[in-house]
Amino acid sequence: TLGATIGVAPVAALLEGGKAAAAIEAAAAPASKLAAAVALSGLFHYLNNEVMYMVLARVHPVTLAVGNTLKRTVIILAALVVFQEAMKPVAAAGTAVAIAGVLLYSILKQKLAA
Repeated sequence: TLGATIGVAPVAALLEGGKAAAAIEAAAAPASKLAAAVALSGLFHYLNNEVMYMVLARVHPVTLAVGNTLKRTVIILAALVVFQEAMKPVAAAGTAVAIAGVLLYSILKQKLAA
C-alpha cells in the first residue's frame, strides 16, 4: 500500500491539485487539523486491513465475510444513533437483509456442524 501511495500521489496531485486547495480552504477545520484527520483515517484503514488478514489466517473466509457484514451493520446502526438521523426505507430494508443473512448463516452453520 505504501508503494501504491507513492506511485499514485504524484498523479493525483497533477489531476486534483487545484481542487484540493479549494477544498481545504472550504473545510470547516484548519488545514493542519484536516491533514491530521486524513492521516488518522489512512492509518485506521491500514490497521483494519492488517487485522482482517490476521483474522483470515485463523477463521474460515465465509466466517470473516459474515463478521465483516455484521461489523458494517453495527457501524450503520451506531451512526444512526450518534448522528440522530432517520433511516430511509430502502436503507432500512438493506440493513434488515444484512442482519437476516448473518442470522441465517449462523443458524445453518450450527445445524450443519451438528
